[in-house]
Amino acid sequence: MRGIALPPEASRAAREGVRSYYQYRPPAADAHPQLPAFLAASLSRGSVLPAAAPAAILRSPARRRPTATGGTSVELLRSLLFVPGHRERMLARAATAGADAIVIDLEDAVPRAEKKAARRQARAALKALAGVGQTVFVRVNSIDSGLTRDDLMALVRKGLAGVVLPKAAHPQDLRDLDVLLREAEMAHKVRPGDIRTIPLIESPRALLRCEEIARASDRIVALSVGGEDYSAAMGIARDAGGVGLAHLRYVVATVAAAYGLLAIDTPYAGIRDAKGLAAETRLVKAIGFKGKYVLHPDQVAAVNRAFTPSREEIVAARRTVAAAHEGLTQGAGAISLDGRMVDAPVVERATRLLATAAAIKSRTTKE
Repeated sequence: MRGIALPPEASRAAREGVRSYYQYRPPAADAHPQLPAFLAASLSRGSVLPAAAPAAILRSPARRRPTATGGTSVELLRSLLFVPGHRERMLARAATAGADAIVIDLEDAVPRAEKKAARRQARAALKALAGVGQTVFVRVNSIDSGLTRDDLMALVRKGLAGVVLPKAAHPQDLRDLDVLLREAEMAHKVRPGDIRTIPLIESPRALLRCEEIARASDRIVALSVGGEDYSAAMGIARDAGGVGLAHLRYVVATVAAAYGLLAIDTPYAGIRDAKGLAAETRLVKAIGFKGKYVLHPDQVAAVNRAFTPSREEIVAARRTVAAAHEGLTQGAGAISLDGRMVDAPVVERATRLLATAAAIKSRTTKE
């Protein structure tokens, strides 16, 4: 039977406060009776077409992308750079890497004898990184390690975007994490629910329970792949073509999409192998991944570039949305563009691409 034994310090409120606060109210099914059927259906699922600006960049809430209630936005996670929590110089340089998120690592990268010192160093780094607008996650030690609570009590502060949970093999691991997060949030005056979570699916057992894990907590914003641990458990080696991780990746990407979550891929170990990194990133993007962990700052630019819509893609998406808008204004029952039918999934895909482009442009402008 799984489940943590909560320490006396964990209040009843912490035990009960395992759900956080997201609100999404989709339009009623009959909210657009005057529209062609396929576009009305798209809108009822959450797509939004412009009333007066067909080329506007649009956001589709068809995916369950949580909006922070006071915490840091985590909608754009193309690159997540792991930085060991006990390496002061590496932490100090992390903000210059250009990654969408920094993941301060308290797990595998830190020897057990240095865990306490790493927490202190990581807390100081969190304050500095968040102070310059960097999105910061922390990879804590696994629930089974007995170190998770100490990690959270040391690092849960305003400015922390979320927690990466390694070795998440069971939905109870996420429920236990919820309870511990609630306790830490209350102890350090962080609004309950602001801290997001990303479970690492990195074992055969976790893969079999992937959908249950995705449903275990409303804090979850992404599912991520741990390729090395999974390969070790399967008794296989990582191969250049990604054959060994193919099933893991397809399942994680599919479950993430089904539950409105991002899918984040495992790091590429060849730090100096730019061609290999580019090839693997193209592969996982085609599968449906939206971001990738990276191990070295030199990998960030290539990964960001791979997950950034090209100018040609943006132009095509704007034309698609404009064509859909024109069809709406003319009352057309079917819309075509360049000899191809434009139906609801095409419009929805275009709006998502434009939303991603807008988020990237916004972040670049702020930087």
